[in-house]
Amino acid sequence: MTRIDFYIIPQNELQQVMVFACKLAEKAYKLEHKVTIKVDNEDQAIELDRLLWEFKPESFLPHVKENDSEDAPIKIVWDQLGNDYEVLINLSNEIPLEFTRFQRVTQIASQNEEQRATSRKHYKFYKERGYPLHNHDLRNR
Repeated sequence: MTRIDFYIIPQNELQQVMVFACKLAEKAYKLEHKVTIKVDNEDQAIELDRLLWEFKPESFLPHVKENDSEDAPIKIVWDQLGNDYEVLINLSNEIPLEFTRFQRVTQIASQNEEQRATSRKHYKFYKERGYPLHNHDLRNR
């Protein structure tokens, strides 16, 4: 069964959520997992692509966007999830129907009111269906 992790972060801006997603992607990549990062649209994918290059000057995270013809351990998508990835970092307002293909799904809950409401809706969805939920509250660190 897919494991669901919720990371509650103290920040409230989408940019900060995306930087945290980059950190999670880096951690999963170092553990040799294939990662999909789901966003809502191509503009967000372009911003996340830029952040994956810049968030840590000393590191490189090999990644591609959904419409790129190459393959990489990290893939940014806004439409099609694909089949061959193990970890899903869901930054989308919606839960992808195909989330069960992944061993692990990560949701990031910021302090932005709209984002918190979306996170609560997602949490309720997973809980009602019996998925194992793991909370990581990073607000006091």
